[in-house]
Amino acid sequence: MAIISKIREHSGVAVGVVAVSLLLFLVGGDLLSNNSILNSGSRDPEVGEINGEGIKNSVYQSEIKELESEYALNQNKAPDAQTSQGFAEQAWSMLVFKNGYKDEMDKLGLTITPEEKEDMLSGENIHPVVKSSFTDPKTGEFNKQNVKSFRSQIAEAAKTNEQAARQYVSWQNFVRKLPDDRLRTKYENMLKMTYYVTKEEAKREYQNLTAKGEVKYLFVPYSAIADSTIKPTDAQLQEYLSAHKGKYQVKNTRTVDYVQWMLSPSSADSAAFRTALAETRTEFASAENDTLFAASKSDNKKVMNTLAINELPAALADQAATLQKGQVYGPVNAGATYNLYKVTDISNEGAFSARASHILFKWTSPAPADKKAALDQANKILKEIKGGKSFEDMARQYGTDGTAPQGGDLGWFSEGRMVKPFEAAVMNAKTKGLLPSPVETDFGYHLIKITETKTNLKYKVVTIENNVPVSSETVDSILVAAQKFKTEATDKATFEEAVKKYKLNKMSTGGLMSNQFSVNDMTDARPIIQWAFNAENTGVVSDVYDNINNRAVVALLTKKSEEGTASVEDVRDALTAEVRKQEKAKQIIAKLKGNTLEEMQTAFGTGAVVNTAPELTQGASSLQDFGYDPGAVGKIFSLKAGATSKPFAAENGVAAVTLVKTVPAPEIADYSQFKTQLMQRRSGNVSNAVNEAIRELSKIKDERIKMQ
Repeated sequence: MAIISKIREHSGVAVGVVAVSLLLFLVGGDLLSNNSILNSGSRDPEVGEINGEGIKNSVYQSEIKELESEYALNQNKAPDAQTSQGFAEQAWSMLVFKNGYKDEMDKLGLTITPEEKEDMLSGENIHPVVKSSFTDPKTGEFNKQNVKSFRSQIAEAAKTNEQAARQYVSWQNFVRKLPDDRLRTKYENMLKMTYYVTKEEAKREYQNLTAKGEVKYLFVPYSAIADSTIKPTDAQLQEYLSAHKGKYQVKNTRTVDYVQWMLSPSSADSAAFRTALAETRTEFASAENDTLFAASKSDNKKVMNTLAINELPAALADQAATLQKGQVYGPVNAGATYNLYKVTDISNEGAFSARASHILFKWTSPAPADKKAALDQANKILKEIKGGKSFEDMARQYGTDGTAPQGGDLGWFSEGRMVKPFEAAVMNAKTKGLLPSPVETDFGYHLIKITETKTNLKYKVVTIENNVPVSSETVDSILVAAQKFKTEATDKATFEEAVKKYKLNKMSTGGLMSNQFSVNDMTDARPIIQWAFNAENTGVVSDVYDNINNRAVVALLTKKSEEGTASVEDVRDALTAEVRKQEKAKQIIAKLKGNTLEEMQTAFGTGAVVNTAPELTQGASSLQDFGYDPGAVGKIFSLKAGATSKPFAAENGVAAVTLVKTVPAPEIADYSQFKTQLMQRRSGNVSNAVNEAIRELSKIKDERIKMQ
């Protein structure tokens, strides 16, 4: 069968998690845009081809709608934008299964009988999802009777109970998908049976893991020669690419540059909103039910929090000593939001916390002389602070940790957060102020200033958090700026000129796939992807996209890579690295004169090392100094004991090796353990290999981007 040969080809390829999921309780995806072609009603274009069969858009849309319906049924709500990003890919994977997998299964006559279907629900071979769903979480035991009871009761309950009706339909959808899932399991199990490990293979596996060799080697890393000294020409890059075409295959991708204008509130918007919050503040202060009032006004619906003093928002922590029950604080600017806080209760129920600043003096080593030098400096600065110098200024000047820029401020911290000597010094302090002597910890000597003595106060705080709205005037001004840029940027040259003229930050991203939704941090950038794949030529500039994750965007298409063998430009960096390695290898090998490893080391000079590996196994994939390099290990064990190789190019440098001696694996009578290990390793990749092979054999043409 062709499929088996394809699986053999791909059995060593890690292709990640198989995209097809036949048990779709939770789904995500993409809701396709309402393109006029799709809505015309008089046309049903093809969105691609799988296994020689054209896929009609109506069929594709039907799969998507089914996923949407299942999600809505299970979650009792329509999918939001983020949840819906996976629907299109999920639907496409289902079509690949139906048109690719099913064809192979039909050729083999694989079917699921009604008895098998029932067996998955209540027989001897319960489906894993059913088993996990009806397993008692307390005892960990599966009860088959619970499944039978559920099945007999849910249909009847669905007649009178809306929630039960949804559960019943969801259960029916699940049961309907079971045969496809079992078919795939059958198919993969059948293919696993085509694997066989002979006794000789098991023996070789044992020897690879057990036989050892003592190795002495010379290694010169490629880094011994500076990259800047080797500048490969385009001709060299093309020659290398032509000789390694299979290594450099590319997908159908696009590369774009873009500029963006964030649709953020202006200072005028913030000021106006702060003024508008004055009325809310007054109402909040007199509200009878603080929590309900805040929930009705806040953009963040989690409004009630019980906080220790070290957990308070900075605006409250800074005035913790004067906080009063029933008082409203704010509005406080918190970036894109303004917050109002109301303290509804204060109690002595929290863990003890304190606030302090410090100046750390590290010693260069734990030697007594070095520790004394650090202590002397700490005492010198302590004396200056006692004499009137600012603790904060001294911390900025002499501090040696991350708190120095903040004048040594550590903020509030609870018990257990600091090392014991430091914590004891702070928590035992009775008054605020400078501690009289340095405190020693494993980090060094600390000068400590107590800014708030310990307390175990706990606060109930109700918060109204409001996003600052962007005014229409602000949006208009941003869009005018974006449109002005677009008017001037008509091609690559003018795009670059406009970027410089308006001092914008140009972003770049490559390797964009047609099924993507994100571009860098823009998670809702589908319109840009569609534009990039539908544009005929590079160098074109997009229109202004005015609502991509709360920003306006103008993009430039800089590169189109069609599926197939890469061009030099597609993989220039990778080719340059490989050709550079080749040239470095030639130079290094030319310098390695001599008959022994030591003579070669002397001839090369700085950068060459001679080392030993006393117990290298035949099956090892890496070696000290070499790094990951199974090819080099194989070359070592191809030598006869006592022989020295000629210098050769390894993965990360040039090497010459001596196989000092070998220690054969002891003879054993039973290799079944190693046979089992080898079988598990080979069969464990069947699912991924099947997926890759069928996708290749199906010759999938994905043209959905043209329809979106």
